[in-house]
Amino acid sequence: MNTVSAEDLKLRKKKFCDNMKRENPDWEVALIFSKINIFYFTGTTQNGVIIIPRNGELMFFVKRSFERNMIESHLENIYPMISFKDILEYFSPGNKTVYIEKEVVPYAYFERFNKYFKYETIKPLDNVLLKTRSVKTDYELSMMTKAGEIHDDVMTKIAPNL
Repeated sequence: MNTVSAEDLKLRKKKFCDNMKRENPDWEVALIFSKINIFYFTGTTQNGVIIIPRNGELMFFVKRSFERNMIESHLENIYPMISFKDILEYFSPGNKTVYIEKEVVPYAYFERFNKYFKYETIKPLDNVLLKTRSVKTDYELSMMTKAGEIHDDVMTKIAPNL
């Protein structure tokens, strides 16, 4: 299995935080719910939520398949979660403003989360995430090249015989 290294995960978090500081100098905490962004920051596609505090470590709370996550991800701060309330054992919301993926997170889903955290101001972080993911590392470029080679094989060697 080819997984994202711990170093790459740390670099991704640093790039994100640097971009947040530039775009939103007063930010304190960001939440990530979508699978594509969870994969980007953890190397796995488990259901859950990522919490990125401005001055702290990225934390991933896994709703299902905690054991699988421990195999797939090189992330350090991973916690099992049955409900969003379980997060309060490890994280205190602090201020009343949070940044989320407003373009992809259903409002009802966020309301279920916010029932326990009571954020009053919800701001978007979608553009910061896109900017962070737009600059590729050598590892990411090599995976894109490999995917292209596989696609080429399927289209030129396998599909014509079907």
